[in-house]
Amino acid sequence: MVLIPAGQRRSTLVKGTTSPADVSRCPHLCHSIAPTAANGLRKPGWMMGVALERTAGLHLRRPAGTLSATELSAVRRVVALALGAGSGVGLHPGEATRGRIVRLALPMAKPEIEWAVILTELTYSALGAYQVIVPLLDATARTPSHASVFVPSNVVQSATVGALYQAFAAVELVQSVWHPKHVAELTTVTVPEADVDAIAQAAMTFLGVP
Repeated sequence: MVLIPAGQRRSTLVKGTTSPADVSRCPHLCHSIAPTAANGLRKPGWMMGVALERTAGLHLRRPAGTLSATELSAVRRVVALALGAGSGVGLHPGEATRGRIVRLALPMAKPEIEWAVILTELTYSALGAYQVIVPLLDATARTPSHASVFVPSNVVQSATVGALYQAFAAVELVQSVWHPKHVAELTTVTVPEADVDAIAQAAMTFLGVP
């Protein structure tokens, strides 16, 4: 489902699934949809709030169907929940990872967006499956947008061992990664909860979710 259309530029999508196994990990972060003539589904499925994808508008296929306004609102709600605002942060290794800074696996990420912060709702973040992340960009080389949120310099420097001196969370690049494949390193550094929630709130505004 296209959440944020952007013409030929990047669009943000919410991925769907027909697999109950996918949903069993996070039923509260998915919305079930029954097939109708309007929505184009051939069998029951779920929209996964934890699975956000960015893609170029020119790569979008012709729509297979349309969700009702009620269904759209429900999907936006689970996306908002997946961003985890107010759910806390993970502070201990082997437990929840919300707020943790990670190094992304290459070539999944370009070198200039090698680092990111995990936003995923606290409980689900511990499962190591889909992780909603916001890339951290070098503030000494990139210009932040009005939606960007700066992360404390001491936190960034500690997590990246000095690879980044100052960084901001590039909210417009919010997306999901599959933890086992796309996370090269889970650092032990957690961004303060207030800053993580500020990033999540900015992401909610950008995505237009409640």
